[in-house]
Parts: sequence; structure tokens; C-alpha cells
Amino acid sequence: MAERDIIIHVKAENSFRKKASWYYMNRGGGRNIMERIERIKQMEACLERASAAVKELSAALEQYDEAREAIEKLDKYLGSKQWKQDCKADEEGKLPKDLKRGVLSEDGIWNVLEESRRLDEIIKGNAQ
Repeated sequence: MAERDIIIHVKAENSFRKKASWYYMNRGGGRNIMERIERIKQMEACLERASAAVKELSAALEQYDEAREAIEKLDKYLGSKQWKQDCKADEEGKLPKDLKRGVLSEDGIWNVLEESRRLDEIIKGNAQ
């Protein structure tokens, strides 16, 4: 092959590659491939975020379910004779100063019970 023929061959080959590349990018799916790759990356990020949230919520629901007995005990304790006697003992200074006494605050228990009821309604509503 002569030098001139080689140059023409290389130019023709380069021209073909450019046209093929242009066709791939604009007609044959190159842009679509790039969009597809970007979409897949975005969906993968969504999957990772959703998977983590589902796992966390599942663990929290399990923990909440295990706490139901404690919530029921608090519900029975609030306003009971025992609770009133415990509050009176606190007011009279008969309890140690370093004793945690959040349960003697009517609002403390009430707020937990109300939030628990609200969550139960959400859970029931989502289960239907």
C-alpha cells in the first residue's frame, strides 16, 4: 500500500469512527445509555436509603412492641392509689434526693401515653 493510500485509509477509518460515535451517542442509544446509567445510579441511591429506613423502622416497631407491657403498666399506675401515695411521699420529702422521679410527674407519663396512642392509630391506619 502506498503512503497516499494509507493516509486516505486512516482518514476514512477516522471519519467512520466519528460517524459511528456520533450515531451511537445521538441515535443508537449513547445519550440514552448515559441517561440510563444516571437513572440507575439514582434508583440505587433510593434503594439504599429506603432499605436503611425500612430496617430502622422495623427495629423501632419491634422495640415499641416490646415496650407495650411497660406502657400498660404506666397507664395503670398514673392516677392509681399507689401513684398518689408515691407523689405524697415525694412531697413530704420521704424519698431520697437522688431518686429519679419522672413518673411522679403527671405530664411526663401522660405525654408518653398520648404519644403511644397516636402511634397506635398510625400503625392501625397503615395496616388497613
